[in-house]
Amino acid sequence: MEFAIGIVVVAMLGGLSILAYRHHEIFRKIALPLYWASLLTLLALAGEFLGTRTTIKAMRPFVDPEKATEAQAVAASLGTPWWAMICVLGFVAYLFFLLFLPMILGTHKKA
Repeated sequence: MEFAIGIVVVAMLGGLSILAYRHHEIFRKIALPLYWASLLTLLALAGEFLGTRTTIKAMRPFVDPEKATEAQAVAASLGTPWWAMICVLGFVAYLFFLLFLPMILGTHKKA
């Protein structure tokens, strides 16, 4: 499953790169919605992460001391992994890079 997701991600990033390089005007039209969707996804992941951590902290007094190690193991498995938020931030940075690709390559039209 991870392999298939990796292939889809590489194909998506490659397609966006080709679109930004060859058809920059079309890419600019879809970049802003992608940018906002990515930022909203990051906000949702961060909210879920903070909500999970706050709930775990609030529930600690109600956990039986004999089962504290089991509860800690369960709490560690809950929530958003940190790498998911880093991946979304990386995608936002990549979109930002692709928006400036013509300027970096020197192929942009000067106004």
